[in-house]
Amino acid sequence: MENYNGGKYAFANILSNPNINKLVVLVFEHDDNGHLLVDSLRQLWKEGVDKDGIIKNCNAPNPKFEGINNEALKILTRQADLIILKNIKDLSLPEKIIKANIQEPENAVKIDDNIEFYSNYSEKRLFYDCGARFEEPYKVDFSSATEK
Repeated sequence: MENYNGGKYAFANILSNPNINKLVVLVFEHDDNGHLLVDSLRQLWKEGVDKDGIIKNCNAPNPKFEGINNEALKILTRQADLIILKNIKDLSLPEKIIKANIQEPENAVKIDDNIEFYSNYSEKRLFYDCGARFEEPYKVDFSSATEK
């Protein structure tokens, strides 16, 4: 996914719905491809971006999500937690994670320490439906990108 072009559409959809508060990334066999998308996402949530939109401390050849401004990336990493499930061989784990995210707080599920979990909202490693984190959706404007 050179320049992470698809990322802008995925991120725009997440940002347009404040009720989406989890981004679950499934990695089935290999840790990452040559574009280092998983590393880019991990570092985006952990480190953020510099003034030019470059993801800090990222090893990717092009550590930037084109078409998404810095403000939108900052909101994205506060709106949604990032969960990375690696080396998936059994689909029961992603199913467990997804089902946990529709639970009420009193039925929260503690996630295993071996699951990568990044949150700029909560330090708790609990999965449940915490509802919308923002009242208004963030609108991503692609019109200036299409002019170029």
